[in-house]
Amino acid sequence: MVGFKNPQPNSQSYPPYLDPSQYPNSGDFIAVVRNEPSAGLAHALAQEMAQSTPVLKVETLVVPG
Repeated sequence: MVGFKNPQPNSQSYPPYLDPSQYPNSGDFIAVVRNEPSAGLAHALAQEMAQSTPVLKVETLVVPG
């Protein structure tokens, strides 16, 4: 896991294959990245993280594989 936080607007960039309008434009969130077979586990993890720490912004991304 790599961590970095930058709450400044437009501080977050994304690879060209992602739609940046679907994600925050500041780097003040944690991402749970999953492939299709681990979708249930990753969804449960993201949901628990968000519930246990309400101020934590949690984003999810499904990748092929």
